[in-house]
Amino acid sequence: MSKIKFYLNRTFKNGERSIQLRTFINKSLFTYQTGCSIIPELWDKDISGPTKVKKVIRPYRKNNPHIDTDLENVSIKLDNLKTALKRELLAVDTKDQKIDFGELRQVLDSKYKDVVKVVQKGKDGTLSLNEFIEVHVARIENGEETYKVKGQIKKYGPSTVKVYKEWKTQFLAFQKKAKKMFNFDDITIDFYNEYVNFFIKKKYSTNSIGKQVKHLKTIMRVSLDRGLHQNKEFLNKAFQTPKTDTDSIYLSDSEVMQFYNMDLSARPHLERCRDVFLVGCWTALRYSDYSRLRPEHIKERDGIKYIEMITQKTTEKVIIPIRPELNAILKKYDYRLPKTYEQKVNTNIKLIAEELEIDEPISISTTKGGVTRDKRTPKYELIKTHTARRTGATLMYKAGIPILDICKITGHRKPESLLKYIKVTKQETAKKLSLNPFFTGKQLKVS
Repeated sequence: MSKIKFYLNRTFKNGERSIQLRTFINKSLFTYQTGCSIIPELWDKDISGPTKVKKVIRPYRKNNPHIDTDLENVSIKLDNLKTALKRELLAVDTKDQKIDFGELRQVLDSKYKDVVKVVQKGKDGTLSLNEFIEVHVARIENGEETYKVKGQIKKYGPSTVKVYKEWKTQFLAFQKKAKKMFNFDDITIDFYNEYVNFFIKKKYSTNSIGKQVKHLKTIMRVSLDRGLHQNKEFLNKAFQTPKTDTDSIYLSDSEVMQFYNMDLSARPHLERCRDVFLVGCWTALRYSDYSRLRPEHIKERDGIKYIEMITQKTTEKVIIPIRPELNAILKKYDYRLPKTYEQKVNTNIKLIAEELEIDEPISISTTKGGVTRDKRTPKYELIKTHTARRTGATLMYKAGIPILDICKITGHRKPESLLKYIKVTKQETAKKLSLNPFFTGKQLKVS
């Protein structure tokens, strides 16, 4: 089967043109009327779907305030149809078996349109595993599926939608390899072993495999809660989520000051990325938080300036004292940091670190395809936006700030979660302990 694409029919109805699916199966053209229609100007032929360009959509909002939702629903329906067609073709060997296009259209009419109806009405009915996956991902994308943080209802963000869509693609690929469409009762320990081995053979890292298992378990848990099945084998300890500690790094205080003192005035694009990164180092916030600092986040009490904000991921309120170097950076931009993109910051911060010769060889242990390898990598290649948060937490700890106080700054609810961020070597711990009266031999004071 060739790539599945959508096209607009020539016939107009009420100012819209209907959308048709086209693909080649065994070198024969297969077409299917999707039942969806769209204003031609809002169709993007490059992506074979409704446009996502805001300036193109904006003029149509006056006559239709719900145009964004309507376009999103069309996208969801087309995505559901594409997946439904792939699922049907997975069930047969298209190379050796002739496909009756008439029967295929009837199958799509019965199954695809039922799934669309479920998505629209928000009811589960009696869905199969793959149908439920379609519905669940669609609900995450259109905002019907929500989650709670500290009692507040939140919608999933674009990054979560992207992750689930990528997972769904891999789950379909696994079923194609197994030549079987799995249902709820098929998710057993034997299935688990076969599923994990599939990704081992694809040379996925341990943590990447863990993410695939994690999302499958989420699907099974949500569908169990909704009464679609009674299979609890995925709760078995043997159905574990593979995970390994990453060899994450942090910057020393002297390395942070190297960044701060470097003259980048002739290269403002690097200077902006450096400054935003340093804000992360001195606040221990996530990039999604430290990159959006604005004047309204700056408070002053008793002559001391603080950053006060609600974190995006956990909705925790944090209050962070502003050290002099941090204040100098914020003041440079009138306490409104310039807009940056995480990928650009990641790229540019490595370039700066390389110029500063922060190139200490770091031994990295990775497991891919079930094989563990050690590799020595220059430190600058490992620096990224999240390094700033890890650096901030670690330097606060080394400066003697109590763990519970650091938690209030980083927004961690549990000290054990914060400890994963603190990267202090055994040698550094030993040096710190050597100053303790127990090791200096000085008599301990008795209160």
